[in-house]
Amino acid sequence: MLGFRLFRAIGVVLCLAAVFTIGLARAEDYKPWALRDHYSFKGEHSTCAFDVQTGEWMVDVEGLGTLIKDAQCEIEYANGRVLRLSSLKAVKDNRESFKGPLGEGTRFSSVFKTPENLEIDFSVARLTEHPALLVHVNLINRGDRPVLIRDVRPVVFDVGAVAPLENTTVVTQARTSRRGNYSVFNGGAAAGLVMFQLAKPRMTLGVGLLESGLMNSSIEFTPQGKSWAGAIHCRYQPSFAIAPGARVGCDTVWMSLFVPEPGEVSQFHAWASAKSMKPSESEAVPAGWVTAPKDATLADLIKVAVAWSGNSVRHVLVPAGWTESPGSLEGRSPAYPKDMGKVADAIAKLNMKPGITYDPLATDETKASWAITAADGTRWLDLNQPDARDRLAKSVSKLVGMGFDFFVVVPSAIPDDILLKFNITRAQADLFALQALTDAAGGRAVMPSPALGLGPELAKWREAVSSTAVAQTYGAASGPLQVNTEDMSSVSKDLATAMKDYPGPLEITGTPKKDVRAAVGNACCTATPPAPAAQGGRPR
Repeated sequence: MLGFRLFRAIGVVLCLAAVFTIGLARAEDYKPWALRDHYSFKGEHSTCAFDVQTGEWMVDVEGLGTLIKDAQCEIEYANGRVLRLSSLKAVKDNRESFKGPLGEGTRFSSVFKTPENLEIDFSVARLTEHPALLVHVNLINRGDRPVLIRDVRPVVFDVGAVAPLENTTVVTQARTSRRGNYSVFNGGAAAGLVMFQLAKPRMTLGVGLLESGLMNSSIEFTPQGKSWAGAIHCRYQPSFAIAPGARVGCDTVWMSLFVPEPGEVSQFHAWASAKSMKPSESEAVPAGWVTAPKDATLADLIKVAVAWSGNSVRHVLVPAGWTESPGSLEGRSPAYPKDMGKVADAIAKLNMKPGITYDPLATDETKASWAITAADGTRWLDLNQPDARDRLAKSVSKLVGMGFDFFVVVPSAIPDDILLKFNITRAQADLFALQALTDAAGGRAVMPSPALGLGPELAKWREAVSSTAVAQTYGAASGPLQVNTEDMSSVSKDLATAMKDYPGPLEITGTPKKDVRAAVGNACCTATPPAPAAQGGRPR
């Protein structure tokens, strides 16, 4: 209950001052926060203030002074032009009570208008029982022409915006992103949660994302000496057209400075993130499977499967290069037989369960009105049409009838020109594909493909576990992670433990020596990954 008690102590103060828009003002024109019109949210050792007129915010820490100075919000149009809210003047502000998935609270918002009549609603919400603030940006086209955008950055830290941090500060990044209803470890620069843990006073600033899956969102903060800089991106790829009268929202930024321990911050963020995830409706997800490179033949795949068959591996995945053409259910000759049922049978004869990699948006139907032709001649389902969804269901039913037991969905190769015609983002198409295949699969496991492959690097494995395990606890299933075994000359006890602790399925590649196969198979495939917890009460 620590987080709750701290949060109940937070006060909201509306400080009235002269209206002033600083934009990209010169240093001598800079207006101190004490003279600004702003809302303040107080924690035990810190204060977060939001400027009503500019959309900027700052964080003061007891005994340290200003930790974050003038965090910005900006929008990038399709033509590359960048607009900062601080260059505009708020035309109105509002305060209202609300009730949402995370409970009740109060929302404080400022409204800005651009020359092309794009209305920008920038808000920060204080929740009554959840120890976090929610920052959100809504865009409404009040004009008579479409407005094209490609990136909304609700939080921008310019170089120097974050004060130099003490050597005792611990910065932790959970390097995950969302695909469908899975939290996928990516291991790269993009994070879903960043925590700055201060030693004196003992407090943690947590900045996270509540991803909808409708855009490519990520936190991209990088160290600049003892400071940090970067932005939270909500990318629309390809560029998105906001039609006249339409409203578009970016993913919500979740921010906590009210819970001192990073473990608690991570738990609260995981719970909040899981509220936007649909619980899995699939049968038990395989703990792991073995597969071959995309250009492998059936003979190559069977050879790999035989090598692993006596090492606890019970599932074999047909890689992405099996199809003759996008959308076809026939094998690529001469690597695979035309009848892919023969592939499933060959795997089943090894007493292993076959799975298949699939792009459900592609079709080989050449004339149907429920499909659309891309500039490169490929055909793609229009999932807005019932007939297209029926065709997808029939295709999946046919694959199930061939004997395939689980499905792995690769990011669709659907071209940008089709996405532009549908006016949807690539992330949105991916979300549609995963959900449509899940609906059609009759309870069989449907998962996104791995975003990353790891070898023997123990530190990376431990990072993968720490980045995903908490999310799984609160209902966000962990996506697959690839295990690259070719460079493994041995498997230490610690590495085996880290593999076993990863909460999602593991995709095994390579054919290392026998003792490595035994150790990896035992670590990856001896148990079914834990099912995501039901979305219930928040952390205590």
